[in-house]
Amino acid sequence: MPLCRFPLRRFRGGYTRDGFFAEDLVRTVAESGQVDAVGFNCVNGVRQMKELLHHLKSVSLPLALMPNAGHPMVVDGRTFYESAPEYFAETLAALVQDGVSILGGCCGTTPAHIRALCTALGTQGTVTADVQAAAEQEPVMQAESPFSAPCGMAGKSSL
Repeated sequence: MPLCRFPLRRFRGGYTRDGFFAEDLVRTVAESGQVDAVGFNCVNGVRQMKELLHHLKSVSLPLALMPNAGHPMVVDGRTFYESAPEYFAETLAALVQDGVSILGGCCGTTPAHIRALCTALGTQGTVTADVQAAAEQEPVMQAESPFSAPCGMAGKSSL
């Protein structure tokens, strides 16, 4: 299944940083007949993806959203992301009701984020058995986050 993805910066007002309207990009790709789905990933957190979705009113292709786990922060030379798995999952899973059919994560998402997403989607009956099994596997390697202890930034992303 050919997938066209747009790893672009912010979509303020539905426009890319280069001045293209996201809905126009998707419509052009859909009209080509060469793509089965279109996706947006990286750079943005779930809140920006939700905002972008409201500008994609007439999309005829299945949509994939794979946001970052919040805004990246560099601490002692290491990059961390602000969104807690539960916030990431609940916000992203709710977008299924708005027509998104493929969900995932990009930078900063961990196995905990994907497990939480599967749990959130499971309450809607939208997770297949193989996806659930993969989500339950233990990670090969996971970095410790400086936000694992309670602090003001460990919850919702500021994006």
